[in-house]
Amino acid sequence: TDACGWSNENEPDDLIDAIAISVVKRSCAISKFSFTHEIGHLMGAGHDRFANGARSTDTRFNHGHVSLEAKKYTLMWLGTLCRDKGVNCSRLNRWSSPAEVYANRPGIKMGAAGGNEAADNVRALNQTACKVAKFRPLASEGG
Repeated sequence: TDACGWSNENEPDDLIDAIAISVVKRSCAISKFSFTHEIGHLMGAGHDRFANGARSTDTRFNHGHVSLEAKKYTLMWLGTLCRDKGVNCSRLNRWSSPAEVYANRPGIKMGAAGGNEAADNVRALNQTACKVAKFRPLASEGG
């Protein structure tokens, strides 16, 4: 396909080792941050709410973030909101987090803290890191 990558999507509260599979085109892996994006899915990070459509009404925090004002989006955003609004946005090599602001744009946060606006991939990654690290046993552990 024309896609740069694909992953099974894990949920932060229900990571499944057996479906932790990603595929990324070599030409997109670094230049478009696709490798990082797809690994994010395996760790429970989700797309932005606009791209998720009906699923975006949940209160989970694991969404990517876009700011039309800053014309920037975080790693887990798909690009549809900016295109639909006719705004030329660029991807930052950053995870969404309400604790961070867009560079040179004080007050414009790269995420939202809670409710139906929640966007905090950093929290999802921190919450799942230890479990993901144990997905496959090391050779020294008999794996």
